[in-house]
Amino acid sequence: MPGAVADAALKRKRKGGLQAAKKRPRSNSNESSSSDGEDEQSKILLLENGILESRKNYNNITTLIEISRKQDDSVETAVVAAVSLCRVFIRLLASGNLSKKKDASEKDKTIMRWLRERLGEYKGSLLPLLKRDEAALTALTLSMRILKAEAEHLHSGAEYTFPTAFFAEIVSALVQPEVDDNVREEFMEKFVNEHDDIRFYTFKSVR
Repeated sequence: MPGAVADAALKRKRKGGLQAAKKRPRSNSNESSSSDGEDEQSKILLLENGILESRKNYNNITTLIEISRKQDDSVETAVVAAVSLCRVFIRLLASGNLSKKKDASEKDKTIMRWLRERLGEYKGSLLPLLKRDEAALTALTLSMRILKAEAEHLHSGAEYTFPTAFFAEIVSALVQPEVDDNVREEFMEKFVNEHDDIRFYTFKSVR
């Protein structure tokens, strides 16, 4: 009898162990990837907030640009970084941090020039996203928001100066065969058909 009891107990133990093994959660690669993506997005937001809190954190801009350029690694993460940078640069443009000022100190002039260089790098990172179907419409919106902010705030003393060079780059990127027709249609419907200056410079660019 003790042997029978032991055998029965062993069977119950094995059965329970098997059931426990079946119930034990397995690592899911999709869940891991999702967690990694969330971590990256949290990191991006922290970098953005640091920039807006103090210009001591302006080097965060360089980090965000690097992330936005890694489009082959993760387009989604690159887009999140691009959106954060758009908010950053619009805020900096509106506050006059990228405008030339006669009474600015040498330090402020140096920072202004540095910010303008980073803005140029950021705009350059947006254009390749126009060729990525999953990111193209967002990249178009961001590009046009930056264009508008530059027109309104980049040149001190002028109420509105159209950024012809950047706009020509946007149009040139949009006419590339890799860009989906839906993106060009969005550009025409949302911007060309709605704004006289956009329509004028579009026709001028494609001549």
